[in-house]
Amino acid sequence: SLLGAAVSYGDELHLDFCRPRVGGREYILATRDSHWELRVAQGSPMVSSAEPKQIWVTQLERTLQRTPITTVRVLFPSLGLELAFDDLLFRLLPSGTDDELARWELTGPGDQELVVGPGSRWSWGPAA
Repeated sequence: SLLGAAVSYGDELHLDFCRPRVGGREYILATRDSHWELRVAQGSPMVSSAEPKQIWVTQLERTLQRTPITTVRVLFPSLGLELAFDDLLFRLLPSGTDDELARWELTGPGDQELVVGPGSRWSWGPAA
């Protein structure tokens, strides 16, 4: 479930998640140079990166706190990401406009990190 959300330098969205019954921060998703949206599984977006950033954190925290992640899926060939929460879906789609920065990063237990981008590159290993 979501522990917290924040907007950092460059309008990057950071989401901190933990597994149920496990203390502390377990997963951190950092978006960069990517479009994202949160929607009811078959409905229209509830909040997205196209909206003013001032509402992102409030809307995401209000909607996703205490809602467990049911599925994590990397999308191919776009290298996007989907996080399913019961009847909600968070979809992250790389925009591909910056050729030097990662599109998104997912840091997990043991400081292992999945880094996607720039371009169609990705890597998995110890966090930098």
